[in-house]
Amino acid sequence: MRDLKQKTFNALTWSAIDNISLQGIRLVTSIILARILTPKDFGLVSMVSVFVVFADIIANTGLKSALIRKKEVTNEIY
Repeated sequence: MRDLKQKTFNALTWSAIDNISLQGIRLVTSIILARILTPKDFGLVSMVSVFVVFADIIANTGLKSALIRKKEVTNEIY
């Protein structure tokens, strides 16, 4: 039981580090783009990024984990 708690803690720690570093990279990228692009172009990039985020949310709605759990996957499921 103690080993399971340690593995869970390690997984949560690495997941938190992953999320924090990803947010930091996005922040730095946004700052760099804001300095390079004109306000009009930066607004356009921001609007496009909203659609990209929504597409990512739709793509990650559990479809991957559902495919992993299936014992036999057909081309129709893909």
